[in-house]
Amino acid sequence: MAQNGAPQPARPPVRRPRSESLGCPLLSAMPDLYCDRIDVSLLVGRWVRSDSKYENWENYMRWFGMDEAKVREETIEPQLHIITAASKERITMVHQLPWRHGAQCEYTLEMDGQYYPIPGSLFKSARSSWKVNKEASWMHRFDERGLMAEQKIPAMGKNHILRYWRTMQSYNEIRISVHMSEVLEGGGEKEVAHTVRFFHRIPFKTRYLAAAAQFFSGTDVEANLHTCISWMQKAKAKGADLVVLPENSNRDRDYFADGKPSRELCYDKAETLDGAFINGLKAACLQLQLWLAVGVDIRGASRPTVHIATLLIRPDGEIEGVVKKHVLWDYEYTLFEPGNEPYQVFDTELGRLGLLICADGIVPEAARVLSLMGAQVLCNSLNSRGPDEMRVHIPLRAIENGVWHVASNAVGNPNTTGLLWPWTGGSEVCDPQGQRAAASEDRDDMVVAEVRPFEAELKKCSWGGDLLSMRRPELYGILTQPLDKVPCASMYGPAPAELPSEGPDVLKVAMMQLSRVHTRQCSEWMAKRQVAYAKRRGAALCVLPELFCLARGEAADDPQGAASYCAAVLDQLLAAAKEQDLHICCSLVEAAEEKIFHTAFLLGPGGVVAKYRKAHLSDAERAWAAPG
Repeated sequence: MAQNGAPQPARPPVRRPRSESLGCPLLSAMPDLYCDRIDVSLLVGRWVRSDSKYENWENYMRWFGMDEAKVREETIEPQLHIITAASKERITMVHQLPWRHGAQCEYTLEMDGQYYPIPGSLFKSARSSWKVNKEASWMHRFDERGLMAEQKIPAMGKNHILRYWRTMQSYNEIRISVHMSEVLEGGGEKEVAHTVRFFHRIPFKTRYLAAAAQFFSGTDVEANLHTCISWMQKAKAKGADLVVLPENSNRDRDYFADGKPSRELCYDKAETLDGAFINGLKAACLQLQLWLAVGVDIRGASRPTVHIATLLIRPDGEIEGVVKKHVLWDYEYTLFEPGNEPYQVFDTELGRLGLLICADGIVPEAARVLSLMGAQVLCNSLNSRGPDEMRVHIPLRAIENGVWHVASNAVGNPNTTGLLWPWTGGSEVCDPQGQRAAASEDRDDMVVAEVRPFEAELKKCSWGGDLLSMRRPELYGILTQPLDKVPCASMYGPAPAELPSEGPDVLKVAMMQLSRVHTRQCSEWMAKRQVAYAKRRGAALCVLPELFCLARGEAADDPQGAASYCAAVLDQLLAAAKEQDLHICCSLVEAAEEKIFHTAFLLGPGGVVAKYRKAHLSDAERAWAAPG
């Protein structure tokens, strides 16, 4: 989530690695500021801190009260700076701390020399300078030495200034020079410590192979670990860089006592992040040099809390991130707690990865949020018994958001007692158009397909332009309202407030198959006959097809003429609704407010009940209609 209210940046472009010095080729007339001497956009990229210490490192760390063990851990801890946008005015970056349970924060640094609050999520995980920074603020600007950051640090009973300068040594290396100075009583400063660290660039891969394996995990956790590693080995043998494994790959959910769900039993059998199962997967990722997204039921902060989670593990064997399932499914609410953390997107060498867990991908909102955060590839770990996952939800989430979707579902069920339903498999890799690049059926299997993450930047669909640019967020306010505040609350029990209307429990609806044929008069006559027939069959609502009374292309060829004709058709349908004592839903071309709209009408015996002017127009509709 971007801090300081900054807009989400464009994703970083793919750049070809090069090793030449950034001296002469980028220097011009040696102006005063560093940002005038280099192309600042070269900072964009994925930078990883080198795991080595440099001059005075231990001495520097002692200023923050760190013992030898903590200094050693801080020395080798990986840190990632993913700079996604860079200019002379501001820099946007994602800061990742994988050893701190995948801590990640996206924020924007203003290069104006003013102090701003340090992002809270970073401050909470602080170990060194942030930990003793009582003001919890910093400032950034370009000076003649480089990109400079400054903090005010009280340490050892005195006030200090901490400054560090970033400079590019080459296209693939950044040097960070760190200086701590004591603020003297009479003014001025005295340096008391300094050190140097380096970050190196890890290029983004423009294409790679992703694998989705499907299998059933029983109650033998050690055997399940071997099964997971076996599929990882098979994926590596096929050249995959990324492997997605099913939800709860750690074990079958036999969390029942006397036939009832037991949270205590669930907690006892759940995994910890430092347990044998997860450590085994981390070791396998390191050995095989693979990225892994895997579903694991993990313990929460206190007994008996357990979360359904997906772990993203890096090729160096460290956890990049942990995501807890937000949308639980039927029985899961009796055993697990849903996650409350904000959605996360992980910047990796494989592009920006978003993690879904089964039912998170059934509702459209989760995938849309990840897409708006810049996800290019969705990794979905499932434990589903519904064939609608593979047929509908997985490809549809890809289409809706123009992203890749790599989905792994459990398959089969050898049990003869307890929960007997089979998991349906159907693991697949879908491209940003929803086309299946690879798909499996209902047996133990693995599919492998090439993923080209930057194709997800196009956001094209068959019926319109950029999917995300067509959004109308000012119209979506109800999506953020609590359940008891929206009309559908009645589906879940009594609502605390009166609803807009009370409808019947059962509604008989006539879906009419009708289009413009022969003459206009014929089309009108057929529509009225179908309304009368629907009434005889007991229908209370008739639904007509989109622009049923117009020939193809008629609205675009003559919008005003189409609107005039549709006004006459509307009068006829109003008369039919009154005569037959029912409701009719239709869409017509409407002229209003000196504009032309594509409008849906709900007509009743008493007149127009409601109308909606289409807000999201296709490319073809934009030629003649205004958005509602």
